[in-house]
Amino acid sequence: MGRSRKRRIKLGTNLALILVARIIVVIAISLALAACSGGSPDVEDLLLGPDDFPRGEVTESNPLSTVTPQGVSAVQVDLSGPDFTLNQSIVMFQTQASALSVLSGIKQDQLSQTIIPADTSQFEDSTEFMFETHGTQEFLTQFFVQGLALVKVTISGPRAPELLPVYAEKARSKVSRQ
Repeated sequence: MGRSRKRRIKLGTNLALILVARIIVVIAISLALAACSGGSPDVEDLLLGPDDFPRGEVTESNPLSTVTPQGVSAVQVDLSGPDFTLNQSIVMFQTQASALSVLSGIKQDQLSQTIIPADTSQFEDSTEFMFETHGTQEFLTQFFVQGLALVKVTISGPRAPELLPVYAEKARSKVSRQ
């Protein structure tokens, strides 16, 4: 009985940490939306879409596009392929310094919540990774700043660790057209 109680407490603690991490990411992106001005009217064109994938086996769902009263453009899309699910969101800023400041805040929130980011030694300072597990499903997230954009790419599926760098680079290339 003591062993079962310890297991329930550990599971409850893990779920609480996951929930807190998700809330922090949502708050950070919301703060970015509220705190910045400027934007691009065609930011939707910077998102990945089915045409960006070689075999066309990708479907798009849940597209979201918003402009805050401050004029900040933010977009999001979900893409599903045969062996992955990908969520991408982009928030446009007036300056790159603003985007880097928000990314720095995301990093600090992760560290303060003891969410240990993945090794980023092979990437530049404007990149941050996060690893989460929900039940048996693993999610890998990469945040990066490209020009005026703060981009988040989250992927899940059996090949997520292999596919995240590939699709994050596709996203970086597409966003660099801003």
